[in-house]
Amino acid sequence: MAETCRRLRAVAAMGDLPVIFLSGHDGLDDRMRAYDAGGSDFISKPFVPEEALRKAGVAIRHNRRHAIAIADKHATSDTAMIAMTSLGETGVLLKFSRGALACRTLYSLAELAIESMGSYNIDCHIQLRSPTQILTLTPRGAASPLEESIIENSKARGRIFSFGNRLIINYDSVSLLVTNMPVADDDFCGRIRDHAATLAEAAEAAVENINLRTEAIIRANELRDLADTSRKAIEALRASYQEMQFAARLELEAMTDSIEGMYVFLG
Repeated sequence: MAETCRRLRAVAAMGDLPVIFLSGHDGLDDRMRAYDAGGSDFISKPFVPEEALRKAGVAIRHNRRHAIAIADKHATSDTAMIAMTSLGETGVLLKFSRGALACRTLYSLAELAIESMGSYNIDCHIQLRSPTQILTLTPRGAASPLEESIIENSKARGRIFSFGNRLIINYDSVSLLVTNMPVADDDFCGRIRDHAATLAEAAEAAVENINLRTEAIIRANELRDLADTSRKAIEALRASYQEMQFAARLELEAMTDSIEGMYVFLG
């Protein structure tokens, strides 16, 4: 009987089937063998049919509760894994947002965006636009003319545009092209779409920050140049004034000598 129970437990489809042992041997060793074989309950002979039915009902209810508990445990585990995964993925975005605000150039920002998307095993191209520069970068370096043209033509397709396993996200100063969307995994694909949109939006703010910083530097340089020009003009005016003073002094000395010379003739 114990061997039959073991074989039932070995079959995947019947592994959770309740098994009640009916035996004329009611020793501790007999019950332990039934337990080791995977039995659900033990009834010694002779037995009352009502007791057997009652124990069968108990075994069935226990088996159902056990199955529900296992399902809940798996669901909780899956939820926890998803939460941990989402937390890790969100951490990448938080790290990018902090780093993006510290970027001083479009190139450093583009490299950070490509590196961040690479953390998800996602290959992306990015184009950043400022009033003075347009930069298109890929994980392998500068984009080819064809890659640049694809991004340029995609800007008229709206904020988010998908075709095949590719995804394009457009903002005023940022275009992000994902070339290997995980379309076979709907859940992961949806998360990547959200992460890419969030990253592109953060990059848009970073580009604006870089533009403001660049404009401030340009204005500071202009003010410095203006100050230098003003200083040179003042120095030139001072030199001209000193020359005029020197010339006036010479003229006064000449007039004084002339007048003193006229005194002789007057005497």
